[in-house]
Amino acid sequence: MNKNKELIINFLSSDFYSTPAILKKYLCPKAVIEWNGTTGLRVLSGLEFSNLVAEMGKSFEILEFNLHNCIAEGNQVAISFSYDVKTVESDEVFPLAEFSCFWEIENDLIIKGEMMSHRSHRE
Repeated sequence: MNKNKELIINFLSSDFYSTPAILKKYLCPKAVIEWNGTTGLRVLSGLEFSNLVAEMGKSFEILEFNLHNCIAEGNQVAISFSYDVKTVESDEVFPLAEFSCFWEIENDLIIKGEMMSHRSHRE
């Protein structure tokens, strides 16, 4: 498997949402993340992205990664996936969102991300 593809899959399937040290392992502090989601476009620095993820992660007990497709070429990785989540308020695991992302890797760190997300339509 391409090492950059493996890096992204390992990152997205990790406990990055609840363990800030994991984010530091994968994300360059000077990274730029463009996230186009249900609330519109957000352009975030690596630090802003880390802070946002940490805040969102407080609500999750489990964030289950479901890989749909992943393609890597050189230092770029394209991936589509979904997350199922169990929150602190519920015992149920339910579909959270669907994602399509493009990541750029340099020196084994994410330096750029373009994310598109929408609410899951799965039951």
